Amino acid sequence: MKITEENPIHFFVKDQSCDRWYRIELEAFLEIPQHDDTSDFRTVEDIRLFMSTDLVDYECGTFQIDFGRADGIHSWAKTLKELIEIQARESSMSIGFSQATKEEYLKLREKAFNIYLKHPKTDYEGLKLGSEFR
Repeated sequence: MKITEENPIHFFVKDQSCDRWYRIELEAFLEIPQHDDTSDFRTVEDIRLFMSTDLVDYECGTFQIDFGRADGIHSWAKTLKELIEIQARESSMSIGFSQATKEEYLKLREKAFNIYLKHPKTDYEGLKLGSEFR
């Protein structure tokens, strides 16, 4: 299937970052028109980032990414209007997704990857028997 104007990619973002944590969620859907004036919306990328900014008292982080042309995850929406409504309600912390341009999506995506790459990873040397674990 060729990506054309008839099957665009729709971008959604949610940034709930604050001074205590980074919380960024991104979703991109490929629209696949059907023969009955409806569409299927296939997830082509789904990114979830949660990172604490206080690495001394609250070391915590999660980074998850699902992506791919053959990813089988779909939205149950049948129209773009339904997809936008579902995404606006979709909430893991009471705030839904906002529709975004490709440029806005890619900018926030780059920010998420940079946060992940700069965030210290698990220090296994500090997890020895007898060490303090909070």
